[in-house]
Amino acid sequence: MRRLSKDTSLSDEVQDAAVRACNANEISSVLRHAGLALVALETELTAVKKGKDDARDVLAEAMTTTGLTSIALAYHDMSVPARAKTFTVVDEGLVPAEYWDDPPPPPPPPPPPKRVLSRDRIMADLEQGVIIDGIEPTLKAASVRLTSSKKGTRKNKGPAE
Repeated sequence: MRRLSKDTSLSDEVQDAAVRACNANEISSVLRHAGLALVALETELTAVKKGKDDARDVLAEAMTTTGLTSIALAYHDMSVPARAKTFTVVDEGLVPAEYWDDPPPPPPPPPPPKRVLSRDRIMADLEQGVIIDGIEPTLKAASVRLTSSKKGTRKNKGPAE
C-alpha cells in the first residue's frame, strides 16, 4: 500500500484505487487497506490527544510550582486559573475527622395525596334528599342574562305578570 503524501487525502487515494480496481477482489482489497489506514489514523489521533493532555498537565504543574499564573507568548497567552489547584487522597483512613462532612439528611417523605370531594356524587345524593354531614345545600346565585330582541315581541316570564 502506498503511503499518503501531504498533498493527497485519504478519500482521493481510495477513489483512485477504486477506479484502478477491475474486479470485486481488488475493490475488497482496496477497502480493507482503507480500513487499515483509518485505524492507523485514529490510533495516531488518540496518541496526539494524549500527548496534548500530558503536555498541558506538565505545563500546569510547572507553572503552579513556580508561582507563574500567566505567560505571554507571541500570539497566545497561557494561564493557570486558581481553580486548577486540587489534591489527591492517598489514604482516606489517615485524613483527620475535621475534614469529613456528614452526609445530608434524606429528604422528607412526600405528603400523602390530598383527598378530593366527589362533587357529582354529593349533588346526586342531595337531589335525592340525603342529608350529608359537613355539607349544607345552597342555592346558586342567579345571574342575569341579556339577550337582544325586537321591542314588544317578547313577554315577561315569571310571577310578576
